[in-house]
Amino acid sequence: MQVSATHETVSNFGSPHARRCGSKTRCGAPCRNLAVRGMKRCRMHGGKSLAGIAHPNYKHGWYAADIFHQLKREMVRDYRRREKFRREVAALLERERLAREAADTAHEQQRKRHKWKAEALRRLSK
Repeated sequence: MQVSATHETVSNFGSPHARRCGSKTRCGAPCRNLAVRGMKRCRMHGGKSLAGIAHPNYKHGWYAADIFHQLKREMVRDYRRREKFRREVAALLERERLAREAADTAHEQQRKRHKWKAEALRRLSK
């Protein structure tokens, strides 16, 4: 038996440099099984647990928690998108209103100037 820096490795378990599970077993020692490829744990300690439609006991999904959480995430994402869109539309309308008010104010000032000039010309012509 060879001893590595992290866990014990046994030659009949594969390469001595392969990743080990390391989960704490009932006796308190680390698990010496190989970890599932791409995972940190072996098949017995949750390295290859199936969920949803991939699980062999999947029947219909009416009570499936993962479907519920997925739908909830989608609803929250859609709500946030709608809120963001609503805020953008409100900001755009506010900018449009302010621009219209500014244009109305400028137009109103111009009308007053023209009215003042017309009155001044009328007075001078009398």
